Amino acid sequence: MGWFNLATQNQNNLKKTLLLLIFTAIFFSAKAQNWAVPGATWHYTINAFTIVGYQKIEKTGSAIVGGKNCDALKLSRYTYDYMTNNYYSYVNYDTIYTYTDSAKVYFYHNNSFRVLYDFNLSVGDTVITQELFSDTIFCNNQDTSIVDTVGTMIINNDTLKFYHLNPFSNNS
Repeated sequence: MGWFNLATQNQNNLKKTLLLLIFTAIFFSAKAQNWAVPGATWHYTINAFTIVGYQKIEKTGSAIVGGKNCDALKLSRYTYDYMTNNYYSYVNYDTIYTYTDSAKVYFYHNNSFRVLYDFNLSVGDTVITQELFSDTIFCNNQDTSIVDTVGTMIINNDTLKFYHLNPFSNNS
């Protein structure tokens, strides 16, 4: 039972960290509907229990979805599992649609748009994150966290806002 709890906790932490890293790094500004520049590609590390590798997200185009001018994104995942000694490649053939409005990033899921990232948050705010690319039945695809820190960093002359989140614990 301890192994399962550790694996579930690691996967939940990974999901939250990956979501935060992806959309902090690729959110350039909220002044326009398109927030991903044409040809943009992002890589980030996966390190969860016995699985290591990277995930790639690339802008492949744009489209009108639900009356919104959206960016079309494609996901690819390349991993190695130390436990099984196998390499895995996964390409999401479904297009992921996102758009921005009022400093919020939205994604299209189950025929509606949901908030993926809200750049209006302040320290102490509660955040509900929704897993965009859930591929496991063992983890809840939604998590609640508290904004611990808000800051900015400069990457390639772009000032990017970031948040540090801590898991929400209800002590009542």
